[in-house]
Amino acid sequence: MNKYLWVLMLLPLCSFGEEKVDCEQAFTTIEINICAKQEAERAYSDLENYLDKAKERYSSEKAVIDTLNKSQEAWLAYRKAHCDGVYEQWSGGTIRGAMFSGCMLRLTKLRTHIIWQDYLTHMDSTEPLLPEPKL
Repeated sequence: MNKYLWVLMLLPLCSFGEEKVDCEQAFTTIEINICAKQEAERAYSDLENYLDKAKERYSSEKAVIDTLNKSQEAWLAYRKAHCDGVYEQWSGGTIRGAMFSGCMLRLTKLRTHIIWQDYLTHMDSTEPLLPEPKL
């Protein structure tokens, strides 16, 4: 019973979730990993925004939406498999988390650009529905 009491007393000292990190000043491996993960998550949020806009544009074309959804599912599986390989490549070091997140970030930005190019631009000089995403 006494050991459980100690655990309960120490519980408030534990951090649940990621710490707030100034990513401009990230120095430790933990901070770098947290910032890399956050950047990859922001990029995925941007991708979702571009996908939503593409689906909005083609909302009356079920076949386009279906194939876009199918390609997104396949791409998610590819991204996971590829970046899992990068993680394994670096599994001997503490940098593996940052390398995994960097892989996720690069592939996500590339996918966002492809969605923009294929679904949100026009053949003529009409402005794209969203700005060109940065790679």
